[in-house]
Amino acid sequence: MWWYLLKRLGLSVVIILLAVATLFLMLHMIPGDPASIALGPRATPEIQAAYAAKMHLDKPLAYQFLIYAGNVLQGDLGSDVFSNRSAATARLIVNGNCSDSVRATPRFEKTSLPRSPCRPLPA
Repeated sequence: MWWYLLKRLGLSVVIILLAVATLFLMLHMIPGDPASIALGPRATPEIQAAYAAKMHLDKPLAYQFLIYAGNVLQGDLGSDVFSNRSAATARLIVNGNCSDSVRATPRFEKTSLPRSPCRPLPA
């Protein structure tokens, strides 16, 4: 039993790491410079360079990934480019998932009851 739980926990950690790495690589596969895409065509080269330094876009890709993964583990999912407000936090995601789970539980209980072979299926 413990071996099964440990195996499932390890597999879920691997899946989460692969998902984070895939998202990071997909963001870097977008054609163009990330700073010019985020800031738009009217941004001056000085503003683009300052944004690239702020977001560590001038560092090697492996270093950028370590910063990204560390921020994700801390619950920092980034901020809006224009308003500098936090885009989303892990707290919002967890609260949303918990409330969805609570709302879905009564329906799950009704549908998971074993059916008697003598009772006909509902229409």
